[in-house]
Amino acid sequence: MSLVNLPCRPTETPNKFVKKYFSDLAKGNDLIPVIALRYFNPIGAHSSGKLENSAECSTKSCSIYHSISCRNSRANYCFLGNDYPTKDGTCVRDYIHVEDLAEAHVSALKYLKKSKNQRL
Repeated sequence: MSLVNLPCRPTETPNKFVKKYFSDLAKGNDLIPVIALRYFNPIGAHSSGKLENSAECSTKSCSIYHSISCRNSRANYCFLGNDYPTKDGTCVRDYIHVEDLAEAHVSALKYLKKSKNQRL
């Protein structure tokens, strides 16, 4: 691999490998349906309150900091960077709530079940 083709992010090569592997698997076998879901920054807790984030699980997790801040309006946390083209210079983050993410997974499974003879 030449230096020009090196991945920018450490996860880029494994992601491409996994995507190609499952794509090839689906092409070679009509009995194995495949769908890929890609998302970043899942955040939040279950609305029942029975499942919630715990600061003990990961002190580096952005979702932990957000959850703590939501519970305590005096809590502060910092994202690295101050030279982005935003009003305050910090980076823009998009989040997906864990319940929406779970719903997306269920919808994907239902879609695969309903359309098992279709190519994706």
